[in-house]
Amino acid sequence: MSTIAAQKAALRTKMKAIRKAAFEANQDLDAADIAQDIADAFEDLNVVAFEGRPLAATYLSVGDEFPTIALNKALRAKGFDLCVPCHDDKTGDYFWARLEGPLTEGPHGIPQPAEPKPVEPEEINLALVPGLAFDCMGNRLGHGAGIYDRLLQPLADETEALIMGLAFSDQLIEEIPEEDHDIAMCVVITEEGVFDPADMED
Repeated sequence: MSTIAAQKAALRTKMKAIRKAAFEANQDLDAADIAQDIADAFEDLNVVAFEGRPLAATYLSVGDEFPTIALNKALRAKGFDLCVPCHDDKTGDYFWARLEGPLTEGPHGIPQPAEPKPVEPEEINLALVPGLAFDCMGNRLGHGAGIYDRLLQPLADETEALIMGLAFSDQLIEEIPEEDHDIAMCVVITEEGVFDPADMED
């Protein structure tokens, strides 16, 4: 195991406990306020005009992830269409699919569309990304499988989508060991508001 991989593994153990405690302490999050923060950040930061029905790549939270059930509902009310990660049983890869119709259980107990309608990266205007931790450069610490790195790479390379982290404020830390394949967030949104990585250094 490389030095960076070992550092990340140790940090994951620490941040799992921190995220669990933060989840338990934030049972009364106001989804409407957070949805408004997302809409405001999209309009303020994305170079693409905010018009029509923008498409947000979101996720269906499980366990102690930053909760999205009420948040996704609030985003729809604000004019967003939604898509989520979906597992392809044949290839083992993940792709974005519209959040429509009945759901089925995917790997790790994560819900996903039962009859997925794939979404091309260029259709996505913003992506809401969970994580174990985010740092002052916008770097993200995930669970180590690289699923989101692969999902977000086309958005970062080929589109002008706004990539936003969703986390509890206790998950914001000073530094995460960085690797070439890591995708940085444009902003991170917590229960306390919007944090621009450029401002988080203070």
